[in-house]
Amino acid sequence: MSYHQFADDTQLYVEMDASNTTAALSRLSNCTDAVRRWFLDNDLLLNGDKSEAIVIGTATQLKSVAAITP
Repeated sequence: MSYHQFADDTQLYVEMDASNTTAALSRLSNCTDAVRRWFLDNDLLLNGDKSEAIVIGTATQLKSVAAITP
């Protein structure tokens, strides 16, 4: 898991193999849960309405992960 943090923004990055997205998505989910818990523990609010996910890849790679659901 990689990340960038700014004053009011955190970006999480995970590299996925198009043939096995389950493990990478699980890592991303666990990390976002940990960030959310950290916010709660420190009396901060994570705005879920401003949280987004994006998958970047070639057309072929995107076809293979098209079935990912939130």
